[in-house]
Amino acid sequence: MTMPEQLPSSVPPSRRSVLAAAAALAVAGPLGAAIADPHAAHAERTAGADPDQLFRAGRFAAADAGYRRILARHPDHAHALAQRGYIALLSNRYADTERFLTRAIELAPGDNESKTRLADCYVRQNDPVRALPLLRAAGQKPKAAQYAAMQNVRPFQPSGEHNARVPFLHLDPLPVVEASCNGHRARYFFDTGATLIIGQETAESTGIEVLAETKLPQGGNQLTFYFGVARSFALGGLVLRNVPVMWNDGKAALPKVPGTDVQPTGVIGTTLLHHVLATLDYGRGEMVVRRPTPAQRRAFHTAARRKGATEVPFWMAPDHFLYVPGSVNGTGPKVCSIDTGGPGIGLVVTEPTAHDLGIELDYDNRGQFFGQTVYPFVHGARVSVGKIRRTVPGIAGPLNHSLERSKFDSLGNISHEFLRPLAFTFDFVSMRLSLLETA
Repeated sequence: MTMPEQLPSSVPPSRRSVLAAAAALAVAGPLGAAIADPHAAHAERTAGADPDQLFRAGRFAAADAGYRRILARHPDHAHALAQRGYIALLSNRYADTERFLTRAIELAPGDNESKTRLADCYVRQNDPVRALPLLRAAGQKPKAAQYAAMQNVRPFQPSGEHNARVPFLHLDPLPVVEASCNGHRARYFFDTGATLIIGQETAESTGIEVLAETKLPQGGNQLTFYFGVARSFALGGLVLRNVPVMWNDGKAALPKVPGTDVQPTGVIGTTLLHHVLATLDYGRGEMVVRRPTPAQRRAFHTAARRKGATEVPFWMAPDHFLYVPGSVNGTGPKVCSIDTGGPGIGLVVTEPTAHDLGIELDYDNRGQFFGQTVYPFVHGARVSVGKIRRTVPGIAGPLNHSLERSKFDSLGNISHEFLRPLAFTFDFVSMRLSLLETA
């Protein structure tokens, strides 16, 4: 896969076209409170609104209430059941997800989206046995082959230390850490917009079996991606065992860190973060990883509140895409995707959204990003998440694919430059994101 070319001068070279292929492979409390929907306090005002429109707008609590009203009249309404199951999945409410999606599939056996979502629910709970028939029925052959090899083991089983500190080797263009896959040490970018991707050398030198492969077009090339299972993946002294991994055929190497000889060969993304309580502390230049035990989670949140951290809910769409309530130039809060892997970029919006938000674009400095024409912001945009408010650089172009991917709209994508002076932690048990200014 080739790297993006002719970027605007305000957008440094990126490795994101490499991750796009991996992304293409991806197939807390009750939701009725403001914790899960910034507009939930106004849910009563939307009693007569179309729940599908509310869902598309990211009004999840209000949409869920609408589907609940439909089911009160029509208990076997397959679409309403499927949507309530999906809304529950976004907040990792597994019991509700299983109850609604199982019934929806019984009523509509051809609903492959619900099968994929229910499989993802089981995968998130490290239960490949229940996920397998759903993945196969939904045509997810590579992932089915990967999880078929894990029927007799527990994926992401923790061992070693209960917490570890891993220093950043570099912070820009993206954080780089050293990790060990099957004992093979290598350098990895950090990116919430990715899965867990290792280098081809790591896979071959440690004997990871190719369980499935698929070809994807990217940047004018046809890349082969492989699926396998690593015996272990270690961040410092904290080790996860039986870890599903991916790698490509070596045609698309990740770029070197500018001005250095550092050559990261992999990417640590959300599929691994989901199984730990990880803090990315840009101010201290380190990644802190913990087993997400009740005691460790309680200690973290107590300390974070004492330091004045802001907490907001977040949602996870299959199988690794993250969203938070955010505001841009005073509009919001609305659902925004949060993909940390945009070097030099704090916000990505579509061109029409930029105009709606009053973001001035530099049409004299257009470039190419992800194979699309993009325009850098002239003066930046004011982005807010909870109490954190920053003016950040960004780009506008046809790059916001949230609707086609997750079936709801995103105001924009928040990325690296917004998070640059923060320590941030995703707690996938409570589905809360903690943000603390450290620089």
